[in-house]
Amino acid sequence: MLLTVCMLIKKDNKILTVTRKNNGRLCLPGGKVEPDDYTYSGSGSGLDFIRMMTRAAIRETQEETGLLVTNTNLMYVSIDEHGNYCELHKSLNYTGVEKPETDIYWVTLEHLLSYTEFPKYYIRAKQEGAFD
Repeated sequence: MLLTVCMLIKKDNKILTVTRKNNGRLCLPGGKVEPDDYTYSGSGSGLDFIRMMTRAAIRETQEETGLLVTNTNLMYVSIDEHGNYCELHKSLNYTGVEKPETDIYWVTLEHLLSYTEFPKYYIRAKQEGAFD
């Protein structure tokens, strides 16, 4: 099972997207959970998993966009047909300046749905209210 995360950042009714290097399609900032994202508290609770996924979403967003997200809400969880687990987090606050060397675009949700590599995932997330 692959653990992945993505981050929804909205401004002026637009959504922050990045261009995937492998195919040029749009997606939300995000990626795979890495070992450094995990910190075990010893409690054995689900809180460790929540922290790990949130940390990964914040890290991936900063790596890809230059923005530091300081507060998030978990908006949507999906397990695909291959058993891969993905969480969609929504940024409530962020700071910083977008990286000028990256392909970052502010687009409407409709544009994202038309040009993404993951249309099924985003459509299901939209149906569940994750983009509201």
